[in-house]
Amino acid sequence: MNYRGKKVGDLRAVLKLGNDYPTVHALQRKIVEWDAVDMETPFDKSFRRIVSEIPQPSITHFSTKKNMISKFGYKSVTQFARTDKILARSFDALLLKQYTTIKMQSIVPYPTEINQTDVGGITFQLSDFQKRADGTTPRIGPDSVELSKKADTKVPPLLRPYTIRGVTLKNRIVVSPMCMYSAVDGFMNSFHFAHYGQFAIRGAGLIIFEATGVLPTGRISPACTGIWKDEHVTAIKPIVDFIHSQGSLAGIQLAHAGRKGSSKTPFNGRENQHNLLASAEEGGWPDNVISASAQHVYPDAAVPKAATKADIEEIINGFKEAARRANEAGIDVVEVHGAHGYLSQQFYSGMSNERTDEYGGSFENRTRFLTDIVKAVRSVWPENKPIFLRISGTEWSKHEKAWKIEDTIRLTKILYELGVDLIDMSSSAVGPVDPKDYIPVDYSKPWNRSLAKELVTAIPDAKVGLVGGITDPHVANEIIASGDAQLVLLARAFLRNPNWALDAARDLIAKEGSADGGELGISWPSQYARSGAPHLMR
Repeated sequence: MNYRGKKVGDLRAVLKLGNDYPTVHALQRKIVEWDAVDMETPFDKSFRRIVSEIPQPSITHFSTKKNMISKFGYKSVTQFARTDKILARSFDALLLKQYTTIKMQSIVPYPTEINQTDVGGITFQLSDFQKRADGTTPRIGPDSVELSKKADTKVPPLLRPYTIRGVTLKNRIVVSPMCMYSAVDGFMNSFHFAHYGQFAIRGAGLIIFEATGVLPTGRISPACTGIWKDEHVTAIKPIVDFIHSQGSLAGIQLAHAGRKGSSKTPFNGRENQHNLLASAEEGGWPDNVISASAQHVYPDAAVPKAATKADIEEIINGFKEAARRANEAGIDVVEVHGAHGYLSQQFYSGMSNERTDEYGGSFENRTRFLTDIVKAVRSVWPENKPIFLRISGTEWSKHEKAWKIEDTIRLTKILYELGVDLIDMSSSAVGPVDPKDYIPVDYSKPWNRSLAKELVTAIPDAKVGLVGGITDPHVANEIIASGDAQLVLLARAFLRNPNWALDAARDLIAKEGSADGGELGISWPSQYARSGAPHLMR
């Protein structure tokens, strides 16, 4: 089939995925039939060269990036990266992706049949393109071409890609939300750009922004980030764009602190203490702190008011509008914060909810606030993007009113029906725990793993992210391999070592005896190649 007049520049629009063009190799048997003329740019020439020089009918002997590159006359990976940066990124993109949906916009008719193609050990199954009755071909949507890689047992599970709804993480490593207390009027700034950007450069699959207030009074402190007004989007989007440019995904945790709000920052008298009240002069809102009930459990914190129906409606709408703004900023994943003693937990925990209306009393009523939030978020959040929900799997208390893992399992079944895609399993008391009721926790290991196990046992198809005490990459890898979780979230480990993901890949590759890190969903940035560190990945 001959497509005269269609230059390679047009094919870019057809094959575009982010900023790279990995499908050229998988489709090369049909691409060579296209008449790519009018070569104008260096990229067009490179594109034509790669199409014409790949042997026919297969390229199964291209088992590694080095072999592929040598076919084009380059002496080394470094020379290739320096002289042909666009194609270098294309090679990397091809080798990194395990589950990828290429949304192909058709500008010309496609072949009616494309068979399996093996590329460097990656086997692609390409669905056929069938013409519609009017002669046109399917566009973006369910008719898209899907590429998938057969499971490679040599690839450590931690480093394998993961697809949830329409997004694909290049590996299972997630930077957990961590408050930085460095915003002004809720706006992210250059600190946040540098802070989150460093994890993207260094290979994390997903970076979730810190607990971000859906209302100004929903923040933990006056220095917490916010997304309660449209102007916040302009500060968030450049960070998201940079994260995407490095091949990572960006998430945001939407939050309301409830009675733990209007607190001082750790830099201003709160270190190793909890809920020290920030006065109005310090930017706080001491007279406008709300909770499910008017319990005053922290002596140095604000005295909360019981939320009125109008308060509840405002907060639920705040989450809805925050999700809308997050999508405008290009965020890939929203996480609803329902843990750590913040407002959602203040509602669902019997220890803190003393209400007698439809938001208190029974399990259904106490969880209504959180489920109403999820409904509101899902109503505006795109269907192809996932919703995570962080929950306190247990309050580590034997008290009869305390939230327990059995409650979490019961709620999770409801949340999945409402459109939540993954439970981010954490744990926390909603307030001070009586010593006689306290259930001891072993903080020397991932202490929430037992909760994840119980959830997966009760709901076998549950999708779980695990957070808490994960520091050893071999333990993280074993968690994924066991099926206890699909993702691992790390917080302080990344603060101590921003290279954690790269170091994990190095250590796992050494143990597993697998191939180049570039084939495993993670690789050193080319800008750092001269440091000598990338050789540790090989």
